[in-house]
Amino acid sequence: MDLKVNFTTVTPLMQIETTGIKRDSNGDEKSVTSIKRRTIYDEGVEGLVTLPIYTGNGFRGLLRRKMSEILLEKALEKGIKISTTDYFLMTAGGGANYQKQEFDVVKKVQELNPVISILGTSLAIPGKLIVTDFMPDNYRPYLFEYKRKDKNQNTSEQSSEEELETSENVPSVRFGCSFIQERTFTKKDDLLAQTKFSRFLSKEDIKVWEEVIEKERAEKANKNNTEENQGDKKERKTIQSILNAEYIIPGVKFTGYISEKEPLTDIEFGLLLKALKNLTYEYLGAGSSNGFGIVNYNIYDVIGGEVLSSLVDSNNLLNRTISDSMSEYDDTNCISSFEKWLSELKSDNINVSKIMRSKDEKKAQKSKKSNQEEE
Repeated sequence: MDLKVNFTTVTPLMQIETTGIKRDSNGDEKSVTSIKRRTIYDEGVEGLVTLPIYTGNGFRGLLRRKMSEILLEKALEKGIKISTTDYFLMTAGGGANYQKQEFDVVKKVQELNPVISILGTSLAIPGKLIVTDFMPDNYRPYLFEYKRKDKNQNTSEQSSEEELETSENVPSVRFGCSFIQERTFTKKDDLLAQTKFSRFLSKEDIKVWEEVIEKERAEKANKNNTEENQGDKKERKTIQSILNAEYIIPGVKFTGYISEKEPLTDIEFGLLLKALKNLTYEYLGAGSSNGFGIVNYNIYDVIGGEVLSSLVDSNNLLNRTISDSMSEYDDTNCISSFEKWLSELKSDNINVSKIMRSKDEKKAQKSKKSNQEEE
């Protein structure tokens, strides 16, 4: 089983990588939340190209949460309790106290819990799926070539991408992609008292506000936390009222793949299909409160054709139409197998940590064995 996942951005999409300093057109520094990028060599343009990506880890994380929700909802319905340890082992793949398990334990956990079997948990149980990063399709018409600066020119005029090219032994990135744009967000409630406008803010207003913020940041760094300064804090504005964030424009198509490292059982594949269907209703990426991350999906079996199509209503982004084309996986096969298994869910399927050995238990056993040998 290999699934090809296409999604097309309907609203701006952002997946946070880091917050860094960039220069605007006037050469002034500003803090910007950057999106994920990858640099590839493109033979068509004979150069290195920097492109936005959506990471496979981000998609896996969302897929894990949707799978876990299906099991947890049934557990609540049946009155099954779950320990904190098992909750995080399943929903977050967490569990630093659990390292590699013995083969028989791995197989037993995989038989009991399909979420952990499919996606693994910490270093204890390996997952069966690989999710690639999602790369943009048909990006060449959106490429632009960086203007190279003379070595004697002021380095403050260079772009952030060029500032990274400090070694003559490293090939230069020739092209950027205009899929990546930038937007400034503000907390309007914090700004209203400082401007003559009630709802609309000009670029000049925002620039003045940024200057106020920078001034207050410098004052805060230089002043001691004395009783005299306590009264000033109540009148200070929130430093985070301005957010410069990069995003991927609407209308960009991304492609990634979900592949098996080990064959999935019918129950596991049924869960995967149901989780993918539920996932299409969710925001993808970060900053959803700002409208980031609504996408359309087309999911295919590489061999068997379309599996799932999910499209939002252009007049109402909250409405979505799901089309299932899962003839190979219909109710006589994977979906019904999983639903039957789910209807019989037991506590042992959720609370699997009791059959796993933690690092503390292994240390205790090793210490006990060492003491016995000494005696």
